[in-house]
Amino acid sequence: MPRLPRNPPNTSSFCGPTSEQRRRELTEGEHFDSFACGRRATRANELLFCGGGTAMSGRGGCLAWLGLLLALSCGNADKDSDKGGTASEPATTTCASYCDRVVSACSGDNAVYINDEECLAVCALLEPGDSDESEGNTVACRTARAKLAEREPEAYCSAAGPGGNDDCGSDCEAYCALYSQVCPTEAEAQGTDSCIEQCAALVEQPGFDLIGDHQGDTVECRLVHVAAASLSPTEHCQHAQLSPTQPWCVADR
Repeated sequence: MPRLPRNPPNTSSFCGPTSEQRRRELTEGEHFDSFACGRRATRANELLFCGGGTAMSGRGGCLAWLGLLLALSCGNADKDSDKGGTASEPATTTCASYCDRVVSACSGDNAVYINDEECLAVCALLEPGDSDESEGNTVACRTARAKLAEREPEAYCSAAGPGGNDDCGSDCEAYCALYSQVCPTEAEAQGTDSCIEQCAALVEQPGFDLIGDHQGDTVECRLVHVAAASLSPTEHCQHAQLSPTQPWCVADR
């Protein structure tokens, strides 16, 4: 993956002070996750992106930057196909319709995917389901919730996203289904048959926050990373595993 500039513009007015260790992690890391926004500055959703190449105020700016970094990290997604990535497969009409709807309805504070490409990659791994039975861990269920989210995004976007939020299947059910396909080697190593049981021991958030859940020892953090891995498994499978590894999906201190 190409490096971002190692000498970013001065971001102190936006970011405030950061430790030298944290600054090195952000400016020298090559992974998408090393640059990701995720630390809240205020309850008003002002997000920090400190020392990692630019400062973009507000949640929309952070999502745009995450999308750029994901695109850079996924430049060789086709080469990852042997690890389970599906980004190179053509989108089905069902997935194209779902992603058009959910990305449009669930944006800004309610975003559940970084971009269309990530949505399509995740969708390709889900069971399509029956449009007449909009329940369960399926695309059909998520599409139905995305339709409702057009009017009430706060109420329905989490269910329309990759996890299902106990409305379209449980987050653990979705995580285990996605991880076993995207990261089969890692999934087998951690125990595919016991994934749901292991996942149930994790903290489960009441919703799904694409930015806030980028970190923290939660089911939703792993969903954020397994979604990224659907495009670039070589880069991101290690970040989505059940046993957390620094600095991804570890408990907040």
